[in-house]
Amino acid sequence: MTSCSNFTPHLFKKDTCCDCFQTKDKHIDLEHSLPTESSSTNISSNKSFPNDNNNIQLNQSSVHQNIINQEKKTDTAISREQTSESWERKPCRYGLKCYRTGQNHLDNFSHPLGFQVKQTKNTLKCQPQNTDQEKNICIYGSRCRRENPDHFKKYSHPVEYDTESQSDNSNSPLLQDNFEKQLLLVEKQFLASIAELQNRNQYYVQEIEKLRQDTIKMAEYHLQLENDLALELDERERRESKKRHVYSIQRKTPNYWGINAFEVPYREINIRQESGEFTMINDLFNSTIGSHGNQFGTIYGKDPTEFIVTNIKRIHNDKLWHEYCFKKDSIMNKTNNRLMEYESSKYFEDRPLLTPLLDASANEYWLFHGCDRKILPILLHDGYDPRVSSITGMFGGGFYLAENSSKSNQYIACPSCEKNCIFRGRGCSCKNQNDLQYLMIVYRALLGDVHIAMNYDKTIYRQKDKEKPIRRPPLKDNSCDLYDSVMGESKKHDGNKLEYREFILYEFGQAYPEYVIQYKRSATNAHPPSDPKNIINKCRFFLQNRFNLRSE
Repeated sequence: MTSCSNFTPHLFKKDTCCDCFQTKDKHIDLEHSLPTESSSTNISSNKSFPNDNNNIQLNQSSVHQNIINQEKKTDTAISREQTSESWERKPCRYGLKCYRTGQNHLDNFSHPLGFQVKQTKNTLKCQPQNTDQEKNICIYGSRCRRENPDHFKKYSHPVEYDTESQSDNSNSPLLQDNFEKQLLLVEKQFLASIAELQNRNQYYVQEIEKLRQDTIKMAEYHLQLENDLALELDERERRESKKRHVYSIQRKTPNYWGINAFEVPYREINIRQESGEFTMINDLFNSTIGSHGNQFGTIYGKDPTEFIVTNIKRIHNDKLWHEYCFKKDSIMNKTNNRLMEYESSKYFEDRPLLTPLLDASANEYWLFHGCDRKILPILLHDGYDPRVSSITGMFGGGFYLAENSSKSNQYIACPSCEKNCIFRGRGCSCKNQNDLQYLMIVYRALLGDVHIAMNYDKTIYRQKDKEKPIRRPPLKDNSCDLYDSVMGESKKHDGNKLEYREFILYEFGQAYPEYVIQYKRSATNAHPPSDPKNIINKCRFFLQNRFNLRSE
């Protein structure tokens, strides 16, 4: 391909013309070798070369072509004259494909020979449209800056839209002023952002300083707290050591209680009447009935001769049993497991109780306790509290028990008239006394080392001053230790005051309520007389076969 008359650099290849695809060097040679219009005319008119007819014909054809181009420029009024000044202007990078029509563009950029000014978009819009092809509306409208003719074939624009005005307005003073205003606004926003960041930085610095001060105060507080807790930790360790000792105590339960006796903290087990356990408690309950002068706990004014047992419940109380085991362990440790060698234990061997001995290492016995029906639930759930016991008893404020069920029966009031008991008055005028139901508790009691009161002295065991009541057992001879319990001896065993034995406990947890007996009083049919030793032997046989301690 021959080189064109004007070099127009390619968009991606700067050394290649976008019209003829020739290098720039070939265009420079062509520029120097190409004659001007005046010189070609003079050559054709003044000089002749007879020896070279071809050159003459070439020059004549070039002159003829220039005349034709000049006529075309004049006829269309669109092309511009190529003068020597055009070589000093910057060549347009689009060359012959340039679609610019603005005068500023034509004055500032040169175009190659054969370039013709194209029609404007307004002219194109004014031309009749092809009805077969409908154009889409350009989304940019009059603000569109596209210059590709394919874009205008596919999209329609407003009539007032013109690319020339768009390009010319880019360098207008108004746009320049708007640009400067935008620049000032951006600069102002940038400075405001910097100021805001500085304010935030200062705020964060202040907050960090506050946190540092708070951290220092917290560290000082923690140090003071550690110093304050040092003594508390020592005290807590002492208490924990006691707790560990308490928890290390084996909480053994009787074998006849069954497995998982404390599956729930508290429950009551009904004993079947045909079971050996029911028979044993019933026989023990009726074998300890005595005569009490027809004063309290009577039926139709007479002492009962028989207790008709209607129901027996065994109590499983986890809390009370744990306290009971702890107290038993403390008695055994205090006596070094040598309680059987003490005088009180030897005394009971010679003059045994009417109830069986459950454990000789702590002098554990079954004993009876009668009380008001309203107090009974408290004793079963929370246990007794000697601190709130009456101080008017013969042996001061304590928890009183008896080996005779009939003696405890004297402290149980009539459920209908709430009379006919000690502290409530004699006699009961209620009808159908044979049908009245009464409740009595059978306790496991830890007597330990017992003080036996043979000769009762009110000043020793009760004191005259009510402001200083007796609420503890007496001291042992030539010792600072206290007895574990007190037994008031009966006249039958050479006592001077009581008709029947009484047992008094002064510490909490020293007795556990194992059974609750529901019964009726009867004076018509006396219970068949039974030998206490025979009953005790039956109880021991039952306990030896069933009373194997089971650890919980």
